[in-house]
Amino acid sequence: MSLDEAAVREVVHAFVQRKDRLPATFDPETFDYLDQGYVDSIGVIQFMGLLEERFGIAFEDADLESPEFRTLGGLVRMVLRKAGAAP
Repeated sequence: MSLDEAAVREVVHAFVQRKDRLPATFDPETFDYLDQGYVDSIGVIQFMGLLEERFGIAFEDADLESPEFRTLGGLVRMVLRKAGAAP
């Protein structure tokens, strides 16, 4: 599957902002969408399922504990790496 960062970012941002719009300006590397309440615990399960199905990847329990999983930029990189589209 050929992925680019923009395609993954679009899916991630769309899911996160389905509850509330993302701030007009935010740093995707530090904005913690979980702490900010954009995705709750049930939403995390739905989010993982969506990303796994959409991009043909699988998350492990350790991924949920990773600080990378908590930010939009980190999650985009994680998806790309799992899909083999990033180093």
